[in-house]
Amino acid sequence: IQIDKTAPKFDGYQIESISDEMHIDTDGNYYLNAGDTVKIAAVFEEPVMISGDSKIELSHGKSASYVGTSSDRKTLYYTYTVASGENSASLCIAEKVIPNNVQDIAGNKFETKPAESTTLKHNEKTIVIDTITPDAPSVTFKDAGGYKVATNIGNVSEQLTMEISGEGNGEKIEYSING
Repeated sequence: IQIDKTAPKFDGYQIESISDEMHIDTDGNYYLNAGDTVKIAAVFEEPVMISGDSKIELSHGKSASYVGTSSDRKTLYYTYTVASGENSASLCIAEKVIPNNVQDIAGNKFETKPAESTTLKHNEKTIVIDTITPDAPSVTFKDAGGYKVATNIGNVSEQLTMEISGEGNGEKIEYSING
């Protein structure tokens, strides 16, 4: 008979899935919007179990909630759903935070904490939370005197200046004189 008195060892966090991977910028970073969900895996070296409610605190003040365990019981799954108004340059597990209420099958509690915050990546890319709606660009046509002529015009017989204004991330404007 061997008695286990050693606390379970933690292998780390990883992203199991993202609900909408269509929000990818030119650098390949994932942009999450309100309503998008991230499934986070907390991986251990041996089977573990949860006693009571368990959450993982995220660095921007929100938390991921426990939703289940893998079939081998070595991985605990947590989900976080982005709410309107939440923003973060990168999704991170808060400093010195581990899943709470975790123990191995022998009842040894997991209490070791990481020394610093952990940045979560998906396919080696940063996960950015961005719920800010960008301003749509506006197009104004002005005549030679600087007076606004129109915002949407058909055939024009005089030279006009086109002004484009607005802010955003990665927007593209295309202009064609032949349709």
